[in-house]
Amino acid sequence: VLPFSNTDEDPDLEYLSEGMTESIINSLSKLSGMNKVIARSSVLQYKQKEIIPEKVGKELGVEALLISRISQREDELSISVELVNTEDNNRIWGHRYKRTFSEIFDIQDEISQAITENLRLKLTGEDYKRLTKRYTENSEAYKLYLKGKYFYNKHSIESYNKSIQYYDQAIEKDSNFALAYAGISDAYSKLGWLNIIPPKIAHRKGINAAMKGLE
Repeated sequence: VLPFSNTDEDPDLEYLSEGMTESIINSLSKLSGMNKVIARSSVLQYKQKEIIPEKVGKELGVEALLISRISQREDELSISVELVNTEDNNRIWGHRYKRTFSEIFDIQDEISQAITENLRLKLTGEDYKRLTKRYTENSEAYKLYLKGKYFYNKHSIESYNKSIQYYDQAIEKDSNFALAYAGISDAYSKLGWLNIIPPKIAHRKGINAAMKGLE
């Protein structure tokens, strides 16, 4: 799953292009029939670069690539995706979605399911549950979570603090959003490790958020 290309080069859309990339990677990597899904950290090197499927396939050791583009006009998202065979550069499947952000969960589910169908994977009942699992039904909470994750992945003192702010806002929208609590725990762990917050205080805050997420 290559990084979603932000065709407008809109910095305000970067959180979504990175968030959707990671979400689809996470969903596919949980499937028992999927032999290999490359981690987000390894595919980031291809962000905003010209892609030659055969070359990238050899570099990553994969048989198929998901190449995607995303743009936004007011509240409407335009997402183009294509699944490409890296052995012959032929297109296996492709689709263009035009939806509002409130339908983001449906888009991600449809893309993941289309990949499994076109790669002819046989899903078990448990696989299907993993593929369609949602940690929140609130699209605004999800948007704020993705922004928090985006800043967390920048790995700086300022970005860790900013990620906590977005995670807190996500929890205000959905108090049962476990991933947002997990994000807060991660961020406080980093701030304590860097000694920006006294480690004992950071540890306590991180543990409290983690336990709330598990609850």
